Amino acid sequence: MQLAQQLRYEYEFTDTQAYNKLHHRIGLVGNEKIIENILKYAESRTSELSGPVGIRIMGDSGLGKSRILHELEYLLNIYGFDVVRTEVTRQWKEPFAAFKPILSRIIFNEKLSWELIQKYGPELVKLFPELKNRWDVQPSPALSDEHEHLKMANRIFNFMSEFGTDRPFVLLIDNAEYLSTYEHTVIDFF
Repeated sequence: MQLAQQLRYEYEFTDTQAYNKLHHRIGLVGNEKIIENILKYAESRTSELSGPVGIRIMGDSGLGKSRILHELEYLLNIYGFDVVRTEVTRQWKEPFAAFKPILSRIIFNEKLSWELIQKYGPELVKLFPELKNRWDVQPSPALSDEHEHLKMANRIFNFMSEFGTDRPFVLLIDNAEYLSTYEHTVIDFF
């Protein structure tokens, strides 16, 4: 019997990857309470319009932290949350490389206010030189390496916080143990 006849519903079976993902999805077993608590926390934080939500899930390798993040991302998207996710790798040597995909998604996919551009543009063009012409901003004067990294960490956090106040989002960073000291500085503020 055809699936459409069984369901008494006409639908096109065109996106097989999405349907298979949902059809063969196996939920987490034994971590439902963790997921439930995190979802409640995310909902309370985003309803307060208090900036991005940061939650640390820590533990030894192989305990299922990445699996929990995948499940969270899936459920948060279903519940209508704006989710920004990145996975850190050991190969990243460039300063703040873990935040480039996150910042890139915000900068290139969202409508930013002129105030945010003016306020954070001089630092962000150091990570994204192509924005210099797009935003018509000049990089701020360079400082010593230590001060430059601390200033960049501060500006990244403040940029995401101010953006997140108007458009709350949940930030998921997998393999955070590979973050540099300065990248840890950014997430420590959350």
